[in-house]
Amino acid sequence: GQTTVHYSAVRCNVDVIQMMLPYGVDLFLSDKNGANPVHVAMESKSLEWLKVVFDYARSQKIVGLLKHLGEAGIPALHFTLLFSDPEFSTLVVEYEIDASLNETLSLESLEKMKQLLTARTADEGYTPLHVGTTLGLEKSIKFVLKCQNVYNQHSGEKLNLVTDLVDLTGRTPLDYALEMGNESLINLLLEN
Repeated sequence: GQTTVHYSAVRCNVDVIQMMLPYGVDLFLSDKNGANPVHVAMESKSLEWLKVVFDYARSQKIVGLLKHLGEAGIPALHFTLLFSDPEFSTLVVEYEIDASLNETLSLESLEKMKQLLTARTADEGYTPLHVGTTLGLEKSIKFVLKCQNVYNQHSGEKLNLVTDLVDLTGRTPLDYALEMGNESLINLLLEN
């Protein structure tokens, strides 16, 4: 079964979650499918609900809400890119790095950002940019490249997700774009 919190996540019922959070609701409690309320909200794309919960979690220093997302354990950023919605992806990244992308990032936030950008899927070794490229999701690619640029600007390191990181077959995101012959993706990747 599901709890009231799970139902509020599915229905994006912000009023219910706002009433329940101050009373110590368990955001890690799994339903019969093994999903916690945050996972359910992610799958339902309940943005407003997630904003409330992530703001609360950050204020209370609650971490780990996005671990083991979905049955395959896909990393959270990879999952959000499938929706090709930069607002959704921004929400997840800002929760994970515990900072806004529009502010100066601490060393800790930068390290978390690097981990998000270089995380890999277990089955294919895809980075977030591999996911966006192989699926032809231009908005998602632009978002990942924006995060790379934010990271590079603040860290002094020059992370190059386009050509430096290979999947389990040895291919980069640029290799996939070239194989697909998709000129707009190729140009987008080469601009960075």
